Amino acid sequence: MAYKLLPSQLSAKALRAYSRLSLDETKCYETVKRIILQSYNLTADAYLQSFRGMKRSGSSTYKMFLTSLREMMQRYMDARKIATLSDLVKANIQEQFLMSLKDNVRQFVLTKSPRTAAECAEYADLYFTISKIGKETDRQDFGQRHGQAEGPPRFVRPNFGGMRPSGNGGAHVPEVPAHPNN
Repeated sequence: MAYKLLPSQLSAKALRAYSRLSLDETKCYETVKRIILQSYNLTADAYLQSFRGMKRSGSSTYKMFLTSLREMMQRYMDARKIATLSDLVKANIQEQFLMSLKDNVRQFVLTKSPRTAAECAEYADLYFTISKIGKETDRQDFGQRHGQAEGPPRFVRPNFGGMRPSGNGGAHVPEVPAHPNN
């Protein structure tokens, strides 16, 4: 019966999400809660970022601020389904591991949606292997295309328009052909 009272208490955005649910779905609190939170993009990562960025401000007392910190941490733990100290430790290790990665590696790992720190490490190693293979292939392709052995390309200084280096600090002086009468 309480599900009939809920719509009148929702914001416009939450009400739009709620209105997309079937009648059976509106009777399940967990389903309604999940759908509304998804509509606000309130993920575990968003809660964690919010938690880490919180600062006491305005007329808020330190006790009120501490309560806000606890609530935000609880939202994070609920979203990550953290129920034990062991789960919390695992989540912290995974988060720290991800933050230690270079941006491009972290982005690659996150696209794979890892569930554990071990999966994060596997995907990071995969990225390293793929990028290493790519570099070796580029180096081999370059050597084969130009008929050179493996290794960095050789640099040959071009001679543009008969210019030759002079002894005056690197300035170039045009070569003057010898006069035929000399």
